[in-house]
Amino acid sequence: MTALERGPVVIHFFPLSFSDGCQIQNRRFQRAYPDLVAMGAEVFGISTDAPEFQAAFSQMLGLPFPLISDQDGHVASAFGVLRDTETVRAHRALFVIGVDNWIIEAWQSPNDLEVFPDPALAKKALESRVSEWPTLKEV
Repeated sequence: MTALERGPVVIHFFPLSFSDGCQIQNRRFQRAYPDLVAMGAEVFGISTDAPEFQAAFSQMLGLPFPLISDQDGHVASAFGVLRDTETVRAHRALFVIGVDNWIIEAWQSPNDLEVFPDPALAKKALESRVSEWPTLKEV
């Protein structure tokens, strides 16, 4: 069973594990995690860092959600948030995907150093659609 078959998905992209800004961003989603899960969502963080960096970063922060390595930048490119092919870094971004596989919220930072995705956007998007979805976790 895929994540989308279990419920909505919240994905946030970040540029660089262990950087101060990415710690701030991931901690925000860490604090919002209980509310997002209570709405039936699964949460994922994605950057182009190697899997071993993602694992160490996640462990350091004690994150309750998985961090996914997109080393080649294919996922970031598919979502339109790859900065460039030379550095293979993602922009800060947020996507909320409903159980119907439609993107119900999309946001990209205008300035990767100072503006972070807000988990409240994900909460608002989920709240606006949650009554339309079947309770898939009970299936």
